[in-house]
Amino acid sequence: MMRSASDPNRHPLGPGLGPPGTRCGDCAWARPRGPGPRKLRCVVHDWRRVEAAWPGCPAWEPPPDCLECAACCGPAFDAVEVSRRDPHRRELAPWLVEVDGRLNVRRTLTNHCVALKNDNRCAVYEIRPNCCRDFEPRSPNCLFARRRAGLSPPA
Repeated sequence: MMRSASDPNRHPLGPGLGPPGTRCGDCAWARPRGPGPRKLRCVVHDWRRVEAAWPGCPAWEPPPDCLECAACCGPAFDAVEVSRRDPHRRELAPWLVEVDGRLNVRRTLTNHCVALKNDNRCAVYEIRPNCCRDFEPRSPNCLFARRRAGLSPPA
C-alpha cells in the first residue's frame, strides 16, 4: 500500500491525520503480526497492514501505561468471571462472589475490581484469574476497555 502523494492530509487507511509528528510505527495500536512473516498491523484498523513511517491517523495514541490506565480493572467491564477450573480459584475465594451460579470478582460501588489498589496495582496480581492473565496490553480487548472507559477515542 502506497500513500497517495496527491493528498498529504489523508492517512493511507482513511481520512484525516493524527497529531503532527506522529507515525504509525510509534502508535500504541500498531503491532507486529502474521500470517506468515510478521508485519506491522493496526488493531484500530482491523489488523490491516501499516508502514512504520506513515503519519499517525486520528486514532493515534502513545502506548498506554497500565498503572495509569486500569480501564480493564475499572468501569470498562461490569464483571470479571472466574472459571471454576481456574487454578487460583481457591486462593481467590475471599475476593469472589457468586452471581447467577457464576463466580465473579467482587466490584466496588464505583464498579472497579476490589483487588485494584489506589495506585492501580493489583492486590492479587500473582494469583489473578486466568481472564486477567489473558488480557494483554495493547490488544483489541485493551483498546475496547480504554474506549469504554473514555480513555481512547471511538472508532
